[in-house]
Amino acid sequence: MKVNVVEFNDRPTRQHLFQVLKDIGNNKDYAVVRSNIDVDPFLRELNGLGFVNVATVRSILFNGILELLGTRGAMELPRATVEPFLLDSQSQKTHLCTGAVGDWLREQPSRLAIVVGPAGFGKTTICQILVNKFIKTPGLERLPLYISSRHWKHLLEKGAVTIRSVFNEAVSTTYRDAALGDDMIAHLITEGAILPIFDGLDEICTDAYTEISVREIVDQLDDMFADNPNAKAIFTTRNTFWGSARVDERLRFYELSVLPFDKELRDKLDASKNP
Repeated sequence: MKVNVVEFNDRPTRQHLFQVLKDIGNNKDYAVVRSNIDVDPFLRELNGLGFVNVATVRSILFNGILELLGTRGAMELPRATVEPFLLDSQSQKTHLCTGAVGDWLREQPSRLAIVVGPAGFGKTTICQILVNKFIKTPGLERLPLYISSRHWKHLLEKGAVTIRSVFNEAVSTTYRDAALGDDMIAHLITEGAILPIFDGLDEICTDAYTEISVREIVDQLDDMFADNPNAKAIFTTRNTFWGSARVDERLRFYELSVLPFDKELRDKLDASKNP
């Protein structure tokens, strides 16, 4: 079977797609779409132009890594856990945390999102809920990877901490028998097949031994992600730290704020305890 690799360097028009089909001839067995833009909206167009099967590089890698690792990264949560609400800083709309982050993943071009809230507002719980939800969400094609202070603090014994080394440590400790090399882990993250969920940006930036700033983290991610729009990462931070961050650093993130545990959430918690 012949595989046609369709590559776009900018947003394709329907005319461009017709030309692609003409150029590759009548063999329409399979198409792998590779691009420096998000081409998901155009996959149906390619189907309509005669391709029997259309896949993105991300979907191929995701299916491979899911088969290898499975859902072992799922996290144990208390039975009475209630999903918090997040406020979207741009739309000013309120959504459950899985909906808010899911919308960002599917609809927003920004590659970094940050969940901001006071201490004790459930940011870690949000990360755990996201992992458990996304690891079982058909069509999302992103394997969530939970990252906490235990991953980067362990690296302090080995020398300088980098974001890439933290990602590698999280994969190797979560999936101990995966036998994935550092370059493969970076490739999977860059292509969007693995979604890092980093709990505690403020902790790593204020630790006396890491000597890393928000700007350095963003620069490292820019180098790692290159121009791939599929590469995304989520962070959490306390609002006190985020409020003191530089404006140009904050503008690099899509901001979602944790809402207080109000009466609606309390009612949901009571209902979950007494079904």
